[in-house]
Amino acid sequence: MTQAEREAPAAPKTLRSALAVGLFWNASYQVFSTLLQFGAMLVLVRVIPPVEYGRAASVVAFLKVLNSASCARFMSQGLQVPGEEEPDWTAHWQVGLVLQLVLGLVCLLAAAGAWSLPEYRALSPLLALGAVGLCIDAPAQLNLVMLQRDLNFARLRLLAACATLLATGTTLGLAFLGLGAFALVLGGNVLLSIPFGIDLLVVRRWRPKSGWFRKPNWRAYRPALAFGGQQVLSGFLQAGQAAVTAGVLPSALGFYAIGLINRADGLFSSTALRISGLISETVYPALPKLLDDEERFRRAAGLFVKLLLLVLFPGAAFLVVAGSDLSRVLYGARWIAADPLLGPAALAGLALGLTAAGYRVLLARSHLRACLGLDFLKALCLLPALCGVLWWREAEPYLWLLALGGLPPAWAALRMASPSLAPGWLQGTLVPTLLPAATAAAVLAVVVDDLGHDPFLRLGGAVCIYCAVWLIVLRTLFASTLRELCSRAPGGSLVQRALFLRGSGEADAH
Repeated sequence: MTQAEREAPAAPKTLRSALAVGLFWNASYQVFSTLLQFGAMLVLVRVIPPVEYGRAASVVAFLKVLNSASCARFMSQGLQVPGEEEPDWTAHWQVGLVLQLVLGLVCLLAAAGAWSLPEYRALSPLLALGAVGLCIDAPAQLNLVMLQRDLNFARLRLLAACATLLATGTTLGLAFLGLGAFALVLGGNVLLSIPFGIDLLVVRRWRPKSGWFRKPNWRAYRPALAFGGQQVLSGFLQAGQAAVTAGVLPSALGFYAIGLINRADGLFSSTALRISGLISETVYPALPKLLDDEERFRRAAGLFVKLLLLVLFPGAAFLVVAGSDLSRVLYGARWIAADPLLGPAALAGLALGLTAAGYRVLLARSHLRACLGLDFLKALCLLPALCGVLWWREAEPYLWLLALGGLPPAWAALRMASPSLAPGWLQGTLVPTLLPAATAAAVLAVVVDDLGHDPFLRLGGAVCIYCAVWLIVLRTLFASTLRELCSRAPGGSLVQRALFLRGSGEADAH
């Protein structure tokens, strides 16, 4: 037993209970952080001048590029080690320290360069502050991966809550003192690492093996280098796509249309994609642990994909039909111009979610070339949308092309992941998750105009009708799928009794 294992809290008895506990803690933290950050945002926008936000945004954008090659990309390979085999945490510590010091030095050089240019001199102290955050990040990232591998989401989320409180409180305090940009960079890029580092080195008293200060054994670290290299390339590809899009859209559409696109994207991202991300964040660390048992891995991966699709398809279908009512309740009438964009934005988000589902299964298998190929395919399929927006110069065709361009990566990801899923996954996963959502959306489309004019009443009626039809179709035609999910979900037995579902076979509780 390792030092970390001896000092960590006792793990739940089964994988099933560990994931149930993890889902609770991850969901609780999401609610906590969202409310806290939203409240802080309402204060900060009234205290910090726009010019300070602009300076902070410029520095954070540069730090994001550097973080694309951070030690977190390589340390995540610790999640890929199958079974009960222990990753070489000392090697991750060695390489992490070296890499973060190098990134910190690059950031300091950028700060020196900014100081030499009068128009960028105000950014120099902020870049130097960002360099400090890079240098101290290695212990925090190591602790984060350790806790994820142990499925110790309670400790992880409590530490994250402490970090969020520390960062938010400091940012608010410094903002009231007039240190706007400094407060934003310090809170968002330095302080978040401190609770995790203190927990690892002071509370848990983890220590690397003797001789850790020597030159790392690069040959032994080769699997982590390969995994991290793929993740770094993926990060750079994503950053490149964001940069190209940011360069094309302002001249082609203007900032007003970009704002409408962001609100349309945000509606799906803050609902279905957030829930699917929560599920993925909880379940994914458990998948590589099952690689020693092929049959068990297939069952778990199949259930993982099915659960994601059971969130993504209904979410996208509802927004296509009733997205304008949800937008009116959340955003108000001032965003009515975004209504035509809600449908294609939801479908584009659905394609991203489907791609991520297959991508996660491939990553759990350490199929790094396939994952990198998907990243290149996603970048390639962005080109038609960018060409289209330069041709039509309208937001709606751009989003439709973006949605269509997301179909090839989504199909490729699920197709490549299919050998790792249970046999018959196409009929057992796609049909039970897609058909109830499509049926509910079709029924809602027929009756939605008869629900009145008040947006709150329309939305309430739409939600009730949609959920009722979706659940009836799922219960009537795909009872086995519903029973399978209930048998593995916390409180699922209560749902089974409420829906008059007979008991299922023994769940995979190990």
